[in-house]
Amino acid sequence: MPADATLNQLGSALPPELIERICSCVGHPNDLLHLALACKAWKAAIIPRHIQLRHIRCDFRRQSLWKILISRPVLASFVRRLEIRPERQNESSIEATSLPTFLTDGSTDQVDDPVELSEEDIVTAMESLQAAVRYMCNLQRFYWDERDFPIPRQIWTPLLSEFGGANLEEFQVALVPWGSVESLNCALESIRKLSNLKAVSFAARSILVGLEIFWPIINMLIRDCPGLEKLHLAPAVGPASCQYLMGIYARATWPNLTHLTVEATPMLDAYRYADHEYWQPIFTTFLKRHKKLQHIALPFGLLNIAEGIKFASIESTDTDNIAKVDGVEENFSYGTADNLRHLSRLSFHDDDELSLEIIQTAGRTLRTLRVACDSLNIVKTLVEHAPGLEELYFDRCPIKHRGRMTYEKKAAEPFYEALKGLQRLARLGGIPIQGAPRLRQFEQVISRLAEIKSLKYVEIIDHANSDSMYSPTKWVILQRDQDGNCVGCIDAPDQRAIRKSSHGETFWGFL
Repeated sequence: MPADATLNQLGSALPPELIERICSCVGHPNDLLHLALACKAWKAAIIPRHIQLRHIRCDFRRQSLWKILISRPVLASFVRRLEIRPERQNESSIEATSLPTFLTDGSTDQVDDPVELSEEDIVTAMESLQAAVRYMCNLQRFYWDERDFPIPRQIWTPLLSEFGGANLEEFQVALVPWGSVESLNCALESIRKLSNLKAVSFAARSILVGLEIFWPIINMLIRDCPGLEKLHLAPAVGPASCQYLMGIYARATWPNLTHLTVEATPMLDAYRYADHEYWQPIFTTFLKRHKKLQHIALPFGLLNIAEGIKFASIESTDTDNIAKVDGVEENFSYGTADNLRHLSRLSFHDDDELSLEIIQTAGRTLRTLRVACDSLNIVKTLVEHAPGLEELYFDRCPIKHRGRMTYEKKAAEPFYEALKGLQRLARLGGIPIQGAPRLRQFEQVISRLAEIKSLKYVEIIDHANSDSMYSPTKWVILQRDQDGNCVGCIDAPDQRAIRKSSHGETFWGFL
């Protein structure tokens, strides 16, 4: 008997409850799809419920969706990954909504308009989300993007209490300084039950968060989450609490830890302790204690502590304004030459001597650079010392189009000529179009950039057509013929996949 016939006969003989249980044990969506295609009898059980409900990404204000999941708990149990993100149009930094198609019927076509919602409506939507999460018993990954809608204080603790299941493995949220110590203790009691937690990202927005929420949660992770594999910390740490941070490194042990990211803080004097003879051995011991650690990303002032330890990849999470701290800089070390030679990603705000020196040292391995300065010195240094650069992003491009309608060839020409020296450059972000006629400027810019033979993606920023702090951006793909000549361009289909945001954002997602 053919294999397909055997599978069909087996599938038709099994009760629906057993089929559902088997499908729930299959983790990867591709495996589910193969199973559905191999056995027709299972197709109705797998498609669309299991596949389409595994990953939901939407705005929390979609009350109609939460109401459906509340009324049908079986559907809620299929959800493995839940991302709460804002739904905004014309911004490449925001991912598209991901919803099951069979739920977008007449009752869910109309999305609630955030502008029209009152504070009471927002609280109601949060309560609906909380109730829906209660039925997501197989939820493995949870993300919350607070840049647009922080978690209301009356919802934060109850929402955390719903993650008491043992299946949650990845938890990412930016914390806000709300609630009392009593509510914090209640929240900690809830997430202490997450014994299978493997990946955590916490971003604190103020020192208050660092003192009242951040440290208790880290203590909880040390004590109750021994299986942690990926850790991202973004504390708003002040000098007074930096000693506590190093105290955590002295006590923490996660045998399976493979990824460590420590975001920099605007209060740079907090890392003054990084060069203290007392703190260096503590952090070095922490790194050596975790034998499986492969990827680290640290503030630049901490890179020197990793001296002599080899990793699969090492990155700097901050090189912004690192030259001066309280007017004193001679006592600071910004990383050993050995570690700098392994850097693949950097970010700069200034083109001072330190920034140029870093590029000269790390240039041979440098692949991605984000620049927020109005100077061509960085580009010229890259051409000379970073021939392998593949991605270059500008926050404030050195090309300035002054006036209403002129396209200043004089200002742009040196920039384009310098870029032609980067033979491997594939992605270029942050090229401005300002003033009228914008269409003509766009054509001229694309024509000039097309001379960079390796270039494939270009991000255009329309500063003249902006009514908010975010200028409209658009990624385009350069189309070339067999000889490598540009024959036109099209809009990139997946804007977010190219680059998250040129304005900076909270870390979301692990390596």
